[in-house]
Amino acid sequence: MGWSSVTSLVAATSRTAPFFLVALLVACNQPAVEPTTTTVPTTTTTDAVITTTLAPTTTSVAVTTTRPTTTSPPSAEFTVVITGVDQATLAHSWHEGCPVGTEDLAMITMPYWGFDDRSHQGRMVVHRSWTNEMVEVFGGLYRARYPIQSMIPIGDLSVGAEDQPGYSNTSGFHCRFVAGTTRWSQHAFGAAVDMNPHLNPLVDGDYIWPIGAERYADRTLGEPGMIISGDSVVGAFASVGWGWGGNFNSFKDYHHFSSTGT
Repeated sequence: MGWSSVTSLVAATSRTAPFFLVALLVACNQPAVEPTTTTVPTTTTTDAVITTTLAPTTTSVAVTTTRPTTTSPPSAEFTVVITGVDQATLAHSWHEGCPVGTEDLAMITMPYWGFDDRSHQGRMVVHRSWTNEMVEVFGGLYRARYPIQSMIPIGDLSVGAEDQPGYSNTSGFHCRFVAGTTRWSQHAFGAAVDMNPHLNPLVDGDYIWPIGAERYADRTLGEPGMIISGDSVVGAFASVGWGWGGNFNSFKDYHHFSSTGT
């Protein structure tokens, strides 16, 4: 399918770099996303390419875990591609009866820094109304070189991957209930993100998830990728109005961020 139009513009923004270079490439037969500094409207299709150049930093991250499987050359550019998804793309992460339709979701393809201090290509599915905010969050984390183990849509993983020891994938949409309930998780709405779960486990009394993450119940370790109150990760999500599971009262969900704070 050929490209039908190309539009380029420069827009100022106050919450990331001083200027963004935005190149909007819209696929044939799909309407373009209107550039905005707030939220992508839910009535638009998010098939677009957004290119943001961020100043390189001098901060390096020590290698503490295994290298992700996909690599790309180191780069200071944060290039984002946002596309629509369908049932085939979402695979087992979506099913009939989910609280959002496939047309309500979007795929963000974007780079992230790995624990090998190299740039890697990741993909994440979120509700299309939150794409701009997630680009802002992960653009800031990329500039800060916050390390991420992997960023793979749940539908691309094997069924039950989250129950495997050492699971530490950063992901967004997953049509599922809150564990032990029949209440939809915010992940089922595409309005939640889990960050490096193995390093930032759920701790509820003696129960710790993922399997094998007991060491990281100790939040004083200070290892790369761990999330603590007031750090750049909590701040990045707070800047777009998302809450952190590390602030829960009855238990702690250190990897979890959501639009509702639940």
